[in-house]
Amino acid sequence: GGGAPLNQSLMDEALDHLTLGAEHLSGAIQGCKTPHTESSGTGSNLMNLMAESIPVFPDALQIRSRFCFDDAGGANSGSLIVSQAKTLQSFYTVGEKPQNYVARPGESFLLVIIRATHLGHKGDGTNYRLQIPREGAFTLHYTGETYSPISSPGPTNRGESYSGGTLDRRESISGYLFFEVPEDIDLSHAYIEASIGRSRPVWSLAGEG
Repeated sequence: GGGAPLNQSLMDEALDHLTLGAEHLSGAIQGCKTPHTESSGTGSNLMNLMAESIPVFPDALQIRSRFCFDDAGGANSGSLIVSQAKTLQSFYTVGEKPQNYVARPGESFLLVIIRATHLGHKGDGTNYRLQIPREGAFTLHYTGETYSPISSPGPTNRGESYSGGTLDRRESISGYLFFEVPEDIDLSHAYIEASIGRSRPVWSLAGEG
């Protein structure tokens, strides 16, 4: 009857309100997207901060700590110490044919002192020489990346290079490993790993630089 147009009118008006409401809701959701993204970013930043606060190598030795080991035959004992780390932009070799090493843009050289010592002989064998790791047995870990040292450049204006080899009883050597690293390296997140037989000792470089 006569009520139908009125109902239709009410329905149209209600639909208009619903449509308008939906538009407002859509607008509100759109307006929330930016803060939501920022919130999400903040969350990921917090996760990054948490990840950075968790050591990559929780059992890492502190710098200047001694790691002791036996050679493959168990006849000789030795030790390794990572005793110092610093960055610089250039160095040069000394000798008859000096060579300059200059860091590339955005990079630095990281110099790490390795000290190896023959602690003594044990057993009845006649092998008194201890094999110590070569420079290639060391790896730098930093923010998920790994770096190998450059080949031993020999004596430099900064001191001797470390190249490993063999030691006689009670003999000790120390020298630098040279790494090419990002210029803004944060040593509190850097670690040196050595491969010695089946052992993989790791030192944290935190506190250096």
